[in-house]
Amino acid sequence: MYTIKSLPAGEVLLTEGTIQPYIFILKSGLLVVMKSSGRDVKTIGEIKPGEFIGEMAYLGSEKTHQATVIAMNDCELVQIEGDQFFKVLSENQVWLKALLRSFVIRLEESNGRKVSK
Repeated sequence: MYTIKSLPAGEVLLTEGTIQPYIFILKSGLLVVMKSSGRDVKTIGEIKPGEFIGEMAYLGSEKTHQATVIAMNDCELVQIEGDQFFKVLSENQVWLKALLRSFVIRLEESNGRKVSK
């Protein structure tokens, strides 16, 4: 259902525009989120331990990843098979709460961006 994955500094976890059958939780380290716009690539955020990665692509209507995620330093992640995601969450309330918290934070950030425009 899930495994522990090591990701060395500088390695790409997810690539914008691709589909991957996994959802991740960052256990340790720091990831950077990058988005391309034409020829430019911008850093749009960081992912810290306890946060989910890839869940929006898996759960959303667009199945492709909307950004590239790169390890800033050596990272350790929980890798969950997408088709087992809900089973894993039902057995682990801590992860379910973390996922819901992640959705709320992203919604608040999105609303803040819309207000500031």
